[in-house]
Order: sequence, then structure tokens, then C-alpha cells
Amino acid sequence: MLVTYIGSKPLKFTGDNGDEVRGTHLYIGYPEEGANGLVVDKIFLRENIEIPGGLKFGDKVDATFSPKGKLISIIKM
Repeated sequence: MLVTYIGSKPLKFTGDNGDEVRGTHLYIGYPEEGANGLVVDKIFLRENIEIPGGLKFGDKVDATFSPKGKLISIIKM
């Protein structure tokens, strides 16, 4: 899925089971039928998913999702 990179924010918190969780919130935008402009989503990435270096606001990225909607990979276009 081709999306527009809007931004990201590193996260570190304690999960319900007491384990520390590290990752990143990734903010993306994409066109959707019936929307004026872009629809924006926030996606949580665990630290094991590599985010391409040098991403800037407005860059196009190819985001691949699992059947359950979890992000598997992200590649800068």
C-alpha cells in the first residue's frame, strides 16, 4: 500500500503483563474514496521493524500489512 509519511514518535511503556514495550508510532496518510484530502492513521511498530532512515514529511513509502492489519515492512519509494 503506497502511503505518505507524516511523522513518527518513539515509545517506551510497560505493558499489561509488566514487560517493557519499545517501538514507534508511525503517522501515515493515504487517499480514500469519499475523503477530501488524505485519511490519517497512527500505526504502532515494534522495535524489530526497521524504519527507513532519512524519511521526511511527505515522502512516499510502501507499507506491507499482515492479513490481521499489522505492519510487516515499510520501504521508502
